[in-house]
Amino acid sequence: MMLHRMLIVDDEPYIVNSLRMLFEEAEQLKLDLYTATSAAEALDWLGKTRIDIVLSDIRMPGMSGLELQERIREQWPSCKVIFLSGHNEFGYVQAAIQNGSAGYLLKTDDEEDIIRTVEKAVRELASERSMNSFIDQAKEQMRKALPVLQRDFLAAMAEGEPTSEAIRARRFGELELKLSASRPVMLVVGRVDRWGENYSSVDKELLLYAVQNIAVEVLSHSAAMATAVIDRTRFMWLLQPDREDRAEDATWVRFVQESLDFIQDRCKTLLHVPLSLGATVQPFEWEELSAKHAHLSRLLIRGLGEGDEMLLYEINGNAEDEGDAADSRRETTAHQRQVKLNQLRTLLESGQSVPFAELFDSLFAEAPGLQYEELQEIYYSAATMILSQINRWSAYERIAGRLPLNRLFALDAHASWPEAGRYLRGLADALTVLLAEDSSERSNEVVEKLHRYIHDHIAGDLSLVRLADEAELNSSYLCRLYKQLTGIGLSDYITDAKLALAKQLLGETTLKVSEVAVRIGFDSGYFSRFFKKSTTMTPQKYRENVTK
Repeated sequence: MMLHRMLIVDDEPYIVNSLRMLFEEAEQLKLDLYTATSAAEALDWLGKTRIDIVLSDIRMPGMSGLELQERIREQWPSCKVIFLSGHNEFGYVQAAIQNGSAGYLLKTDDEEDIIRTVEKAVRELASERSMNSFIDQAKEQMRKALPVLQRDFLAAMAEGEPTSEAIRARRFGELELKLSASRPVMLVVGRVDRWGENYSSVDKELLLYAVQNIAVEVLSHSAAMATAVIDRTRFMWLLQPDREDRAEDATWVRFVQESLDFIQDRCKTLLHVPLSLGATVQPFEWEELSAKHAHLSRLLIRGLGEGDEMLLYEINGNAEDEGDAADSRRETTAHQRQVKLNQLRTLLESGQSVPFAELFDSLFAEAPGLQYEELQEIYYSAATMILSQINRWSAYERIAGRLPLNRLFALDAHASWPEAGRYLRGLADALTVLLAEDSSERSNEVVEKLHRYIHDHIAGDLSLVRLADEAELNSSYLCRLYKQLTGIGLSDYITDAKLALAKQLLGETTLKVSEVAVRIGFDSGYFSRFFKKSTTMTPQKYRENVTK
């Protein structure tokens, strides 16, 4: 159950303390409690942290509860305001209801009625924050952001992000991409060769989308199509026949190829945008998308002639000579290795040691049959990636104290390829362990800092908001982190610390009970109830027992 923050506001301290005790005993509500004895103090709390429920007196000096409610609605519109008044006056009740109050109670009402009203507010908050509500909002936002989401997903697949047919089908549906996840696809990769001198970044973006619109207008009559603008000069188009029975139709492929020339001409004539395009010569399986995209991109970079307004097709495997075939295979293999290296970087950055090790081992297991220069590429790419992470975390000296770094950029210093792989794996593992140790140390420092602050300010402000400021963390995250690290709640630790000090003062000093109460931050009436609830004895009875 989610922890909700409730602020109790009343200009009579006795009522505030009584209500606080009431809700502390209502543990099923899971409330993080705050108190204020004036509207000004309440506004101070509301300026420091999010408050979910406010239980407020309606008649207070300086600012009424109704005026306070208006201020709350401006800052925290989802906050539930419950009024607790000593006056059953129709005008107040009517105004409270009109302002969206979550309840109106009398101070003479039973405690059970007060608890039930707050429980109702908690249920309403849970309903408003329900998963379905957020999913509906997310779907609406996703519809507005569809072009960006489509581009990101298609670009990720083109860069080598692995996807199963089931995942593709689900994402195509979510992103309203009219493509089949199981049928072969054709790819066109394009770039703008040059921009006019006076084009702004907005002009370029609009023209790029205009290029996509022209392509859709020309091709979509006989093809299912998805377009993605990759950056300010590059784009890609994915095409499938509009009917499944045309999947192997050479006439349809010829139509696409002939249309590319027409699209080039229209873009230059209408938009004054010269394009170069590279296309596959036939549909291929989705698993080949990354390799095809890399091949076409390199084809455009190499170019022909002056390198402008090119229209190139991938080399046909049946017609290419042995040298071109070998080049194509090397390009594909090199691209796949680069994809793995990029994935390794992501896994190392996020501390996912197990999947990192599995992917690393698979990469270094590719050695049989590779040329020496290819081994060098793999080794030094991995070494550079690991060194960049070591430097990112300023861990060079500490890593050097655990493993020798003098062989990092010396492949020949290793007796064998497996040994070279084990060496790099060892460095990556050492970095992962070091970062985990740092995280644990920082976590322990946070706990120790909090404990020192609590004991040094046991009679002061120990609200979650104040402790979060001291730890320099978000208050909700601090609450979760503390319980994760210590196994107990932060409020439980504070309660135990106050109780331990109270017992010590009662047993070892002659301070009056009221003075002991002040020492731990309570008034005497509240302290007596708190102590008896925790020990089943009054403070005086406890003192008599321990000093016999």
